Amino acid sequence: MELILVYHERWEEESVFDEQKTHQDPRRAEKPAQLRSETPEGVKQELYALSLGHFVVRSLMFEAARKERLDVDRLSFTGCFRILQCRLPESRRAGTPASLTQWYGGVLAEMLQENIGHRRNRINPRVIKRKMSKWAKKRSHHRRPSPLRKRFEDCVVMKTRTVLCLSSLLVNRTWSN
Repeated sequence: MELILVYHERWEEESVFDEQKTHQDPRRAEKPAQLRSETPEGVKQELYALSLGHFVVRSLMFEAARKERLDVDRLSFTGCFRILQCRLPESRRAGTPASLTQWYGGVLAEMLQENIGHRRNRINPRVIKRKMSKWAKKRSHHRRPSPLRKRFEDCVVMKTRTVLCLSSLLVNRTWSN
């Protein structure tokens, strides 16, 4: 049941890929990133640097959200990234640990202002564009499905037999490894 309930979290992973590919390009923040290196070692180094930069922004977002008991997914990555771009040069001027702590607190407080609210549940009808499979052909009524009226958790119905079969598969798999 837990796996079914976190199914919608896969969209969050897609968002992370988008953050790294689209929003971290230093030259054009709104255009897709292109690696400039011409050697395999250079490409590796660039990918490590992009991943490290993403980790830093996400870590600061996590710290800001944790203090307010907010889900970190509710903060805008792009907004927090731009805040850090603008405020990072100020950190060099912080000469004392107290002023650096004050700068850090200010950055976290500013990041908290980048709240994007809750995302709607995403639904995609099981249809295709062209008829070459067992699924129904995509029609105009598939394009704008009505919003969900219930939470996803309230729509899931588990049959006892299915749960028993799944649990026995998991137990057998655990013991065989």
